[in-house]
Amino acid sequence: MGYTLDLSDGITGNGFFASPTVGLRYALNGHGALRFDIGYAVQRTGIEIYIPGIYYDTQQISLNSLALRLGYEF
Repeated sequence: MGYTLDLSDGITGNGFFASPTVGLRYALNGHGALRFDIGYAVQRTGIEIYIPGIYYDTQQISLNSLALRLGYEF
């Protein structure tokens, strides 16, 4: 879990962030391991749409993603 900071114009990048993950670790003869993880990330944030003199709007949006990770531990 975390919280992000505002780093750019037009998108208020601050908001709640969570990324729960579960995985497997398989040891290889005491000299490393293989890992497989699956996770889901979600971030709630706001966005501003501004066209000078014509249009302005703010909206709350959710950014969602699925993560699959395969790795090797040394």
